[in-house]
Amino acid sequence: MTALVKKIKNGRAYWYATESARVNGQPRVVRQRYLGTVESIEAAFDAAYEPESIDVVEFGATAAMWALAGRINFGLWVDALLGPQATGLSVGTYLQAAAVNRAVKPTSKRGFVTYYNGSVLSRLLPAPPQAWASQRFWDAMHRVDASLVEAIEEAYVKCAMDEFGIDAEALVYDGTNFHTYISSTNGRADIAQRGHAKNKRFDLRLVGLALACSTDHRIPLGHIATAGNAPDAKVFAESLPKLVARLEAVGVDPASVTVVFDKGNNSEPNLAAVNVAAIGFVGSLVPSQHRDLLAVPDEEYQAVEELEGVVAHRCERQIYGVTRSIVVTRSQSFLAKQLVGLAQTRGRVEVHLAELDRLLAGGRHKMDRAKLEARVAEALAPRWMSRLYRYGITGQGKEDLRLSWSFDEEAFALLKSTELGKRIIFTDRLGWSTKEIVVAYRSQWEAEAAFRQMKDHEHAAFRPIYHWTDQKIRVHALYSVASLMLVNLAWREADRAGMGLSPNEVMEALAAIQETTLIYPPAKGNGRPRILRKLTRMDQTQQELFELFGLDTFSPREGTTAKWSGI
Repeated sequence: MTALVKKIKNGRAYWYATESARVNGQPRVVRQRYLGTVESIEAAFDAAYEPESIDVVEFGATAAMWALAGRINFGLWVDALLGPQATGLSVGTYLQAAAVNRAVKPTSKRGFVTYYNGSVLSRLLPAPPQAWASQRFWDAMHRVDASLVEAIEEAYVKCAMDEFGIDAEALVYDGTNFHTYISSTNGRADIAQRGHAKNKRFDLRLVGLALACSTDHRIPLGHIATAGNAPDAKVFAESLPKLVARLEAVGVDPASVTVVFDKGNNSEPNLAAVNVAAIGFVGSLVPSQHRDLLAVPDEEYQAVEELEGVVAHRCERQIYGVTRSIVVTRSQSFLAKQLVGLAQTRGRVEVHLAELDRLLAGGRHKMDRAKLEARVAEALAPRWMSRLYRYGITGQGKEDLRLSWSFDEEAFALLKSTELGKRIIFTDRLGWSTKEIVVAYRSQWEAEAAFRQMKDHEHAAFRPIYHWTDQKIRVHALYSVASLMLVNLAWREADRAGMGLSPNEVMEALAAIQETTLIYPPAKGNGRPRILRKLTRMDQTQQELFELFGLDTFSPREGTTAKWSGI
């Protein structure tokens, strides 16, 4: 029998735990343990329930992305196509970890270990710190020959289409470029070139990316990394055969596919290539090159069914020698956006012209007439501005040079009536309705949105790009596009569940689900510390996402010793 016994020594009470038993028929104390004073017992009791430290790591977004990467077998396909590897973390594991990192919190490879230690990935994929050194990532990337990139993407895209039932009959295609900090003297990265930077960083070398996405939640189905200075039409010509081959490889009949692209890809060879590929297309024409279509009177336009504020004129024209369906649309919402943008541009132009007025009036300049004309031309360079402003220059030198300018209201009225708010769409789908053609063209926004997503710094970002060879840049593009698929698959699943969230809202809600680790002192002496892991309290949205992605699989496990051990 065990009992607490109090002993008084020098007027103070001390407590012992004693165990009694009969020895030779007589009751005896067979075990005794000193517990201390009441104060020391209370302190020990408090310590048992007061953690020494508390760690918090991100759980939800990383676990969901890791789960989705597993469902499309991204890392497994990398390893399968590479063949036998040495011991340690596999190349597929490194690239899948990189894709998940890009989806959740993009970092450089040098900064990856900080993300790893601050997320549940450190528990899901335990490895020593040295395994996550940037050199280990580069070694893994070096194993993936550029010729394998397409095979890897083809394999995991087919898996994703089978697993999630992605619709590939309507695709959008577009291209963009991303700036890098690759040195100008680096001769090992021909893909990084100076060119027309779409984010205006003309001082830096660029890497191009062409992307084909499903209109079903802009899931990327194919990409190609291109030279940053390659024109859009040339990139399209290079990408189209690969896109068609990709569709055939994943079991999609190209004849059932319609690809949507913008006017930058128009050329006679490109449209001939589309015909040879036997896929449908919807594109747009440059309005200024078809003024006869812009001049069609308003009474020949008809309202487009179910598209509020949109009217259209339908006809047929020979484009590059082939008959195409033409739809000229005028949209009130598009007109409103253009007018807002035009007003902002006018504001900048007039500030520029007023500054020239000020310089001329004060005589504080070194311009002659030719230089002033060049400065005015620069101010009026934005679209439509040279048509909307009238100006005159008098004098020849510093003393008498003067500028006068005004906004031409008549030219503005003509622009509004003939061009603003209009698009000229053309297609080889002659049997489609006007509404089907307009809706298909509007899906071009999906590709633009995908690139905006990749240029954001939050989720699925393509940058930073800290690589300096063509091979590694192509591998970087492989897992960056895979990260876009992971984020948009999560968005698609949440949308199909009726949650009504954007991609970023899905990721932010998931990232707010965190895992806490409470570390308690050992129960006995100098033993191992006791550890308790729990997930933070979830709101309704987080709980729905938790269940939708089956994150219970990755939750801390409860067992017979769950109060202290966890996993």
